[in-house]
Amino acid sequence: MAKSFVFSSESVGEGHPDKVADLISDSVLDACLAQDRNSVLLAKTRLYSTLLDNCGNVLIKEMLSSLYTRINLLRVTTLMQPDRLSASLREIDELQKCIRARDEDGAELAARTHVENARVAAMRFIEAKES
Repeated sequence: MAKSFVFSSESVGEGHPDKVADLISDSVLDACLAQDRNSVLLAKTRLYSTLLDNCGNVLIKEMLSSLYTRINLLRVTTLMQPDRLSASLREIDELQKCIRARDEDGAELAARTHVENARVAAMRFIEAKES
């Protein structure tokens, strides 16, 4: 008697939480581990573009995309801080874990923490330049 087998396949889109988590771990974390600021910037640009492309809100995407140049300037500024790259790695790792676990509240908190810490680093840099 011949045995029968059932094969199944799962396909997920670019904005699926698993894809976003993979994108974080594959590109952003690898760049951070290499301590290569340029690679980190490119990887973060790709990550945020993916998040914006899949946020489900055209108006939000449009508004945030128009701010993107300023955001990148601040990102460069914050990553110039001595310990910011390693701190950013820890924050992004936490975000990736929350996304993979489908923990919306944790992901929101991790994202807010990351942005706030980047803001503090940018302000520190700006204040030092002004004095």
